Parts: sequence; structure tokens; C-alpha cells
Amino acid sequence: SWYEPPVVDSALQEGAHNQSSSTSNNSNTSSSSSSSRKSMRGGAANVSFPGDGWPLHEHVATPKHRLQDASQAAVYTLEEWVVPIPTGESPQAFAFHEVTELYAWVSLLANALPSFAEGGGQHLAPALANLKTQLMEHITALEAVNGSRALCHSTWKEWTKSVRHALEEDLAEEILPTLCRTETCRIWTLLHTLSISGL
Repeated sequence: SWYEPPVVDSALQEGAHNQSSSTSNNSNTSSSSSSSRKSMRGGAANVSFPGDGWPLHEHVATPKHRLQDASQAAVYTLEEWVVPIPTGESPQAFAFHEVTELYAWVSLLANALPSFAEGGGQHLAPALANLKTQLMEHITALEAVNGSRALCHSTWKEWTKSVRHALEEDLAEEILPTLCRTETCRIWTLLHTLSISGL
């Protein structure tokens, strides 16, 4: 299940509009001169583009808005994108090399997403850390039997319930209007968040 928080509401957009109005006024002079230059080049004389080109809600977006979208994307990937290879030996289970790759992704999320002290959710970070530990213990068990066992997909789905519950607890404490209208937008937000971890 994918939780869909409200898209940036009218009050937030109104605040952005008020904040951007001064920018728009300051740009009138440059817009006018730009239009004149276009006219000299044979372009449309009355075309102007006040502002900086960003949607209004971007003017009031905060790191917490971005992090909420990134956190939802992180949980979504674990729930919906992590599946066994359909053409593998067992479509209902992860082979050893798949489990190790899954561990690498969960480790990245657990290590790179901001902690509660850094502005992240209070419950999600510990839940990701626990999931990382579960995977490491399972890998150790698989190594002990030379990888002859696997991780059932049904078991993985059970493990991710704790992460979903942790995210919902964080959202219950504070939920902000989302800046994204698609899952793709949230995924990109997650990747951007991970890319600047530790900077």
C-alpha cells in the first residue's frame, strides 16, 4: 500500500506566491530590457518571463519536505521493487547473490538517510538498521550452508512490515504536504538525498 499525503496545498502555494512577488517585481526591469532585445532580434516584443522559472511551492520547500518524500520512496522500493528474478531458479525466493545485493541497498539506506538527530524520522532509521542486521544474519546463515538455501519472498515481505510501520509512526507525528505528484519524483528525491549524504 502506498500512502499518499496531500499535495502542496493552497495555503502553502499562497505563501510561495507572496514570497515570490518581490522577486517578480525586481525582475520587471530586466524582463523589459530582455523583451526589447528580443524585438531587436526579430522576436516577440511583448514576451516576458518574470520570476526564476521554478513552481511556486518550490520557494517554500524545506529539507523536511524533501526528506519526507525520500523516506516514502525508500520504503516503497523495499516493498514493491524488491522481487526475486522471475527467470531464476526459484521465482518465489531470492538466491544468495540477490540477498547480498539486497543487503547492499538496505545498508545504503540505513547508513545514508538522515538520522533523527540530523532531521530524519525518529522511527524509520532504527527500523532500517534492524532490517540491515536481519539481512546480515541471514547471509551468515546462508554462507554456513554454502548458499544452498534462499530467502523466501514471503519472509522478505514480513520483514518490511516493520519498516512500513516505522514510517507511518513518523508521519503520524508530523506530516508535511508532498512536493511530488509521482513515485518517480520521490525516487529521484531519494537518490539526490543519498548522493549528498555525509557532505
